[in-house]
Amino acid sequence: MKMFLKITLLCALFISSSAFSAIITRTHNIYITETSSIDILGRQDFVYAYDSSMVNVSSGAGIVSYSGYDNSRINITGGSIGVVELNDNSSAIVTGGDIAWFWLYDDSKVNIKFLEGLAGLFVDDQAEINIFGSGFSYSHGFLSGIWTNGEPFMYLALEVEDFISGPGDMPFGDNLPDNIVLHVVSTPSTIFLFLLGMVFVVKGRNVKKLIKN
Repeated sequence: MKMFLKITLLCALFISSSAFSAIITRTHNIYITETSSIDILGRQDFVYAYDSSMVNVSSGAGIVSYSGYDNSRINITGGSIGVVELNDNSSAIVTGGDIAWFWLYDDSKVNIKFLEGLAGLFVDDQAEINIFGSGFSYSHGFLSGIWTNGEPFMYLALEVEDFISGPGDMPFGDNLPDNIVLHVVSTPSTIFLFLLGMVFVVKGRNVKKLIKN
C-alpha cells in the first residue's frame, strides 16, 4: 500500500508542471548510509537515507522524493521536495522550504516551524508531528494557522488510514489526529504588539510620576 501511494503521488508530480517546475531537471539518485552526512544544494531525483545518516537540504536544492529509514535525519531549511516519506525511527526538522506531501510511518517524527506549498500531511498511528505556530483551526480534515514567521497556512492533515479510506459521502471530520501536536508560539506581529503595549505602559507610569512630582 505504501508503494502504491508513493507511485501515485510521484506520477501526479511529474504530470503537473505547476506542481514542481523547480525540480524538473533530473540528475541522479543518492543513497546515504551509516553515519554519513551530506548537504544537498542542487537537483536530485530520489534520495534514500539509512542507518544514522544525516541529510541537509537548503535553498537551491530540488528533490523529487526523499525517503528516510532507520535512525536517519533530514534537516530542511529551504529548497523544494515533492514527497518526504519517513519510516522506522527516522526524523525531520523543517524550518523552511517547499514540500508538497509529507508521509510519516512507524515511529518517525517531524518538527515543523515553517513550510511552503504543503498540500497534505499524513501520519501513521505511532508517528509524531509537532507543528509550531499560532491561531490553529481544524475543520473537515484541514489544519490552518499561522507559522512562527507570521505567514498563514492551510493543508490536509490526516491519519494515513483515513486518507486511504476517504471521506465517503461526507467531508473528513473535525478531530485532529492525536499524534499531530500543536505548539502555540508567538508570531513576530504578536511580539511587536506586546512590546508596543509595554512601551505605552512604561510611558504612562512615567507621566503619572511627573504629575505627582
